[in-house]
Amino acid sequence: MIRRVVAAAPLLLLAACTLTPDYERPALDVPAEYYEPAATDPSFANVPWWELFEDEAMDALVKTALENNRDLGIAVARVNEARALLGIVRADQYPFLDVEARGGRIQESEAINPLAGGNDDDNFDATAFAFFEIDLWGKLRRATEAARAELLATEAKLDLIDRALAAGCRRIEATSFVHPGKVPQMADAEAVCAGLPQRGDVTYTGLILNWRGYERARATERLQEVGVVIPATDTFGARNQGMSVDEGAAEAAKILAHARGAGMRAQVTVSVAFGCPFEGEVELDRVIEVCKRLADEAPVELALADTIGVAVPSQVLEAFGRLREAVGEIPLRAHFHDTRNTGIANAFAALQVGVETLDASIGGIGGCPFAPDATGNIATEDLVYMLDRMRIEHGVDLGTLLEAADWLAGELGKPVPSMLSRAGGFPGG
Repeated sequence: MIRRVVAAAPLLLLAACTLTPDYERPALDVPAEYYEPAATDPSFANVPWWELFEDEAMDALVKTALENNRDLGIAVARVNEARALLGIVRADQYPFLDVEARGGRIQESEAINPLAGGNDDDNFDATAFAFFEIDLWGKLRRATEAARAELLATEAKLDLIDRALAAGCRRIEATSFVHPGKVPQMADAEAVCAGLPQRGDVTYTGLILNWRGYERARATERLQEVGVVIPATDTFGARNQGMSVDEGAAEAAKILAHARGAGMRAQVTVSVAFGCPFEGEVELDRVIEVCKRLADEAPVELALADTIGVAVPSQVLEAFGRLREAVGEIPLRAHFHDTRNTGIANAFAALQVGVETLDASIGGIGGCPFAPDATGNIATEDLVYMLDRMRIEHGVDLGTLLEAADWLAGELGKPVPSMLSRAGGFPGG
């Protein structure tokens, strides 16, 4: 029998970044009205391009829009590069606007390459650059409006939690205590906690990245557990939570010790344990060493996360087999993203090596704010279908999950990624 299926936070974790706002208006001879397009959203009305990043909540929505549209992200990155060359902005002012990291140069479909005239002021066509920006501004505005539309209201998140409870989920990651300016999807963490139905048969978890998140989670007095995330690589750690692996492990140890003394459950997840979007392959020895350090602080559970969905079953078998040998009887959990369609196969492999708990999200929604192109967790309904057909007991009702996924698609205004929400169960749909 599998111990439990964990329902992940009911919201979209797509993208976030804090940007430096010291952006100067370019001295280009273009009528001001071109820079002030009409917008249906009052947040955009009369907001010039160079002021767009001055509001923290808007920062994250813009980042989300860029992550959701590869060509647009590359184009904006090229504009940023051009501005840096012209001295309009510092070259390192917007590090997430990196052309190479976004897969190359502006696509041929773009009307103007702002660097087409060369990489120096003499050959630079300022007028072409200005009108390129105007066109790009409109695209970014529309993309950002679309990103805003994907934010779930607090009431909808609580409704989804109710549906997870009705399906039989008894351990639910309800929210994440991260910077609301960086991840606007999580800005209502306290409000979500305040609305959680308090009942004796469910464990609510709050995801945290640092001590500040831990303090916020405890202050709600509505959670039974915190889940600390630490990185397996320094680069991902710097991008995700502003700390190295060693710093993350030290922070996690501090939180675990305090939680233990305060009588609060605390578990740890090692992110990008199977591959890093910035450093590539991650050595298993490094992951095991981090877990051994954390095991000394007696977490209630240790988890390995395939944050960007690159793992394959053979890796899962080896990683969790080695982890079991290294940490003894500490319960283990697996967290898989289905980016490359290997998530369910990896969940099966984790079962074979004795992992007690599997993370999943209704509809397969989600992602990682700081991992380019990451998609959602494995879908709870896809996972439960496999467990049902394998006759593994888990306590979650598939039909109720499918109803929840269908409702969620309506809330989001688009289909959810799960396979079963399209194909239905078998037999009997």
